[in-house]
Formats: sequence, C-alpha cells, structure tokens
Amino acid sequence: MNFYLKKYGFIPAQISEEPRAETGIIVVIPCFNETELIRSLVSLNACDKPDSKTEVIIVLNSGENHSEKIKSKMI
Repeated sequence: MNFYLKKYGFIPAQISEEPRAETGIIVVIPCFNETELIRSLVSLNACDKPDSKTEVIIVLNSGENHSEKIKSKMI
C-alpha cells in the first residue's frame, strides 16, 4: 500500500486511525459523478450481516477541472 501511495498519491492520507480490532470486512466505494450512492449503501445494509464489524469507506473522486455541478453531486 505504501508503494502505491508513494507512486500515485497526491494528497496526504485522509484516514489516520487503524480499523478497530473487531473489523473483519472493509468495503471501499470509489465514486465519481455518482447518482446512486445511497442505493449502494442501502444494498450493503440489506446483505446478511457478518459476525465481525464492517467498515465502509467512500472515496469521492473528481479532477480539478471538473465542474462544480459534478463535484456537488458527491456530497
């Protein structure tokens, strides 16, 4: 992971805390101009629950040249 961040990362890490010890699943959802994020979260919530904790990380992507209209959809 550090190799990837050193090569491709352009901002400092945004999550500084380690996952809780009882976390067994981490779901990362990358989003760009996404209109159905809530639907994805509702779908995850409807799944059979594991015995461990689950962490969901949503990564909002946009370029510096994208319009404010596109960026505002991601909030």
